[in-house]
Amino acid sequence: MTYAPSDDASAGSSGRPEDADAASLVWTVGAWRLHAGTGELQREGDRGGPPESQRVEPKVAEVLVYLARRAGQVVSRDELLTAVWPGVVVGDDALTQAVIKLRKALGDDAKRPEYIETLAKRGYRLIAPVAAADEPARGSAGPTSAAEPKVAAAPSPDALAAPAAPPAAPSPRSTSETRASEHAKPWRRAAWAGGLAALAVAAGVALGIHRDWAWPIGSAGAPRATAESLPVIAVLPLVNASGNPAREFFSDGVTDEVIHALGRYSGLRVISRNSVQQFKQREASARVVSQELGARYVVTGSVREVEGQVRVAVELSDAQTARVLWSEHFDRRGGEVFAIQDSIVQNIVGALAVKVSKLESDRAATRPPRQREAYEQVLLARALLLKADRAANRQGRALTAQARELAPDFAMAFVVEAELEDQRANLGWMEDPAQGLRLAERAARQALTLNDPGANARAHAQLGRIHTIRGEYDLALAESERARALNPNDTVIMEVRADTLLWAGRAHEAVALMESALRLDPAGRRSPIRQMIIGAYFAAERYPEAWAACERALAEHPELPVLHTLRAMLLAQAGRLEEARQSLAEVRRLQPNFPLGEFGNRFADPAIRDRFQAALRKAGG
Repeated sequence: MTYAPSDDASAGSSGRPEDADAASLVWTVGAWRLHAGTGELQREGDRGGPPESQRVEPKVAEVLVYLARRAGQVVSRDELLTAVWPGVVVGDDALTQAVIKLRKALGDDAKRPEYIETLAKRGYRLIAPVAAADEPARGSAGPTSAAEPKVAAAPSPDALAAPAAPPAAPSPRSTSETRASEHAKPWRRAAWAGGLAALAVAAGVALGIHRDWAWPIGSAGAPRATAESLPVIAVLPLVNASGNPAREFFSDGVTDEVIHALGRYSGLRVISRNSVQQFKQREASARVVSQELGARYVVTGSVREVEGQVRVAVELSDAQTARVLWSEHFDRRGGEVFAIQDSIVQNIVGALAVKVSKLESDRAATRPPRQREAYEQVLLARALLLKADRAANRQGRALTAQARELAPDFAMAFVVEAELEDQRANLGWMEDPAQGLRLAERAARQALTLNDPGANARAHAQLGRIHTIRGEYDLALAESERARALNPNDTVIMEVRADTLLWAGRAHEAVALMESALRLDPAGRRSPIRQMIIGAYFAAERYPEAWAACERALAEHPELPVLHTLRAMLLAQAGRLEEARQSLAEVRRLQPNFPLGEFGNRFADPAIRDRFQAALRKAGG
């Protein structure tokens, strides 16, 4: 099963046979003839004068060819960027400049177009008659000719199992009718129309702002196609440093629980307890452990109990170089022994997951693209996802598509694909956000069909997010509970459940879970939850904490409208109305169509909805 990595279609200059055919064609576009392979534009001279000829840059020509292949259809900016710059991160300005150069070459006027029409927030449409080679012309102003260029049509975003049929011919409606139809689907019908869903999306778990993120680590059922590239971690028996042999059971219990908990993650192989038990009776260097067990990382440590105080010290080392990569100690005072053990294990495992994830991501980024395997492609795709950048999202989807080709049973590739589809749908980067959520749901459900419990945990979490965005809170809570049962120590799953609890009206529970997740990832200064928790604090009427969190988040992400909206609410709540109005003015500058009137209106608790809306009204929203 192969996904199309583009936004609304994936055809274009991607190296497929149909692209080679398109590049060799001569296209007639209005009065011009384009030699696609050379980028040469020609037309008859005015009043019998000599023919005009000029050459455009290769990428400019590719943009025109792609529009010609979709003559009469609206082509989104993201689709064009994906098709013309496949697998390359470029800014939107690259496309803008290409269109400007095209208009100049064609003698077109953006305000009164005869060739390329711009549709605000939709994309571009080639409105001049078009023909390939000697075939009859076609265009958007009237019925499509029966003859079409000999170029394969691009699949739709729904083409998950098989290529889609060619796009339907554009109807002979007038341009004004077409525009009216398009504008009948208002932006606010996006899946995050509730307003604060932008917080859970622009800064949410699945979408994520860049962070030292927790990558899912280890399951025995990891796909064989990627198993050799997965990092291996060995947790050596923790030393009982209490001086009391009778307490040996406690250090052994913590060791066993850490191994078991790490085994719930996907993406890392964990050496079994029986294999590491030999090192309880003999000392061995990290290099020896690496040679004997094939481990890339080694975890060592000790457990000390003194006067009711428990301290567990842990080190993570590179098994080949013996270099210590991370060390930390965890303290707990008194109480029931198993409760202490559970708490310590949760902290160790959560912190290890974050650290190993970052190390593996950095390692993958340094390898040449041709040497990367499916696992590393998915690592990089998730890192791109967490940048919350449109171009990065495009490249991330291309990487997950490649990973699925290399390893069709790699469940985490589908999970990350679901997160990327969720992201572009909810940040308004595609024409039909509901369609994006459907794609995300399909990918998550596909992951659940594969044998990887760790990936299944993340897939259930992603389904929970989708249900939350749709306002289906009972279903969302059920999915997040399934995810938590599979891996209770995964900070991402904690964040997803906290987000669902918040929208379901259980703000105080949401805050407590978010704070727990932050304790497990203290180094994740740009963690998504650091933005999500602002709304949770506000909903729980903990305004000083909300203000401090908002100021930190804005210092890192001044470009996010949702953060300025929350700041305006907090200022209004404090009676600083002039400053609140200035914050809302910044929201409108950054995103004129931001749905202020609907911000926070999807909370299940009417008291929270009213609190959000009242603060916005005070701020002038």
